Amino acid sequence: MVKTIYFNFRSIKRNVNENVSDFANRLRSGNRKLRVQRYNKIQFIVGINHTAAYKRLLIEPSLTFDKAIEVSRAIEAAEKELEEMGSLEINAMSTTKGKGIQNCFRCGKNHGEKDCPVVV
Repeated sequence: MVKTIYFNFRSIKRNVNENVSDFANRLRSGNRKLRVQRYNKIQFIVGINHTAAYKRLLIEPSLTFDKAIEVSRAIEAAEKELEEMGSLEINAMSTTKGKGIQNCFRCGKNHGEKDCPVVV
C-alpha cells in the first residue's frame, strides 16, 4: 500500500500547459497520504519539466518547497513578460515595415530618410 502511494506520488510531473501553482497544489494533495514534506521539494524539482527552472532550483542554496515555488513562479512570469514583449516588438516592426517608414537615425522621428528636417 505505501509503495503504491509513493510510486503514484513520484510519478507526478508538471503538464505542458500547467502553471507552477497548479503543479505545486497537485504535489501537496498527492503527498497528503505520505505526510513527508521533504518529498514535496524533491518531486517538485524532478517534475518541473522546465530546463531553466530545474537548473536554477538545483543551484539555489537552502532551498525549501516554498522557495522552489517562488523561484519557479518568477521564472514563469519573466517568460510570459518576454513573450508579450516579443509579440509587441513584432507587431510594431510589421506595422512600420509595411509602410516603409522607420525611426529616422538622425532625428528619431517616424518619416522617410529623404523627408528628415535635419537634412538641408
